[in-house]
Amino acid sequence: MIRKKGLLQVYNDSLTYKEILRKSFIDRIIDLKKYNGINIKAKNIDDIKIDFKNKNLFIIVDGEEIYVKFMTFPKVKKEKLHAIIKGELQYRFKNIDNIMFTYQIIKDNGSSLDVIVFLLNWSKSNLIKKCTERGGKIKGIFPIQFCILNNYKNRIKDKNYILIFIHENILYLLACTDNKMIANSVIKTFAENSFIDELKKFQVKCSISQEHDQFNKIFFLNFPYKTLIKDVEKQYSCIDLGNACCDNNYLV
Repeated sequence: MIRKKGLLQVYNDSLTYKEILRKSFIDRIIDLKKYNGINIKAKNIDDIKIDFKNKNLFIIVDGEEIYVKFMTFPKVKKEKLHAIIKGELQYRFKNIDNIMFTYQIIKDNGSSLDVIVFLLNWSKSNLIKKCTERGGKIKGIFPIQFCILNNYKNRIKDKNYILIFIHENILYLLACTDNKMIANSVIKTFAENSFIDELKKFQVKCSISQEHDQFNKIFFLNFPYKTLIKDVEKQYSCIDLGNACCDNNYLV
């Protein structure tokens, strides 16, 4: 028996639900157009009249900035490290009811671990509760930044780079080192004439967030403003990856 899988893509003021019948859907969301015809747009989850019982649900979050923190912890087992990070976040933020986090170990120092922690302060976390109350099984929550980066990082061989893309009229800027995102910005009210200023501000943000080399290589994806790319090329090395992400090809 093939278990149905559903994808919820959550925007600021709406969401879409798509359903797929695939034998293997654990690691990849390959092509969202290969669905069985169900494609529902709604203002909130209550408007989606679908039976979620026993469905594996994948949630993609659009338009939210991911906060990146670099931390060092004593070397412990994975399960204990998760609890230590959660405790540290509770100490720093007090109320973490709406905060979701994941982490990557970036360096093992022998007795300590350097860790990069990704935090998402998501006000729509009640959506998860409603899905589970209706019988759905949440298999993962993925910011769009991670989906796009994971799908394209194997095509990028540079150590330090900026990935810029537009999705649903929102501008995303990601600074990456060794294919790990170390900073990002989300511009919801993007205007073409403000792009250069936004890029400069993002470079400053990168320089103060963590000590890294200058990001001189920029990759553009689903970015229609070709004259802007030419302007940026006066200062940076630029590569246009085309418009593939607008076809909703995600790897999560």
